[in-house]
Amino acid sequence: MTYVLKFSSLCLAYQNSLIFKDLDCQISENSMMAVVGPNGSGKSTLFKSIIGDIKPVQGNLWMAFKKHQVAYLSQHSTIDPTFPLTVFDAAAMGLYAQYGFYRTIPGVAYRKVEQALRLVGLENQANNTLEALSGGQSQRLFFARMALQDAKLILLDEPFAAIDQHTADDLVKVLKAWHAQGKTILCILHDVEMVKLYFPETLLLARGRLAQGQTKKVLTDENLESAYKKARRWES
Repeated sequence: MTYVLKFSSLCLAYQNSLIFKDLDCQISENSMMAVVGPNGSGKSTLFKSIIGDIKPVQGNLWMAFKKHQVAYLSQHSTIDPTFPLTVFDAAAMGLYAQYGFYRTIPGVAYRKVEQALRLVGLENQANNTLEALSGGQSQRLFFARMALQDAKLILLDEPFAAIDQHTADDLVKVLKAWHAQGKTILCILHDVEMVKLYFPETLLLARGRLAQGQTKKVLTDENLESAYKKARRWES
């Protein structure tokens, strides 16, 4: 089995508060894994450590990929609707690692942007300004931008929050397509039923790894209750 992420005795802190103590786990290549746990259990902190925004207090985090091979969508990603960009231009920002921010992209890349917008159902919005987008369409745009990054590891923090079910279903199809291409996908979710429906693997956190493996074996009532009890004990 090939691993793409390994956490060894990892301790993480955020704003002078210890979040993880001695986290040990591995993520296999081409996993499509949900990351689940109570509020404050360290899910977002773990993602920020993967992208390098939070440094370990102690322990080790090993990753098989370089930074440009990782795509990260924050829970609080937003688009300034007053920024003078078209939907096409905003999506094309996913190509900045290849072409930079200020270079004119070549014809081949132009077609890639068109394909990315088509993938997420925004092909008819390409020439519109950002202020014309709804919340669900903005999330589709973020997915188009990630598609253009062509990352090997994709991290998504609550990507289906505050969007309609139709948009969520469409974006799940995009995730499945990326998974079929061999990408590794980690997705923070609170909706346990969605996890059971779409994600074959789950990592259950409660200020550390509580359970990991097949979703149906991890998301038991017993494990979920244990996670919430552990989180409450830590808070107190």
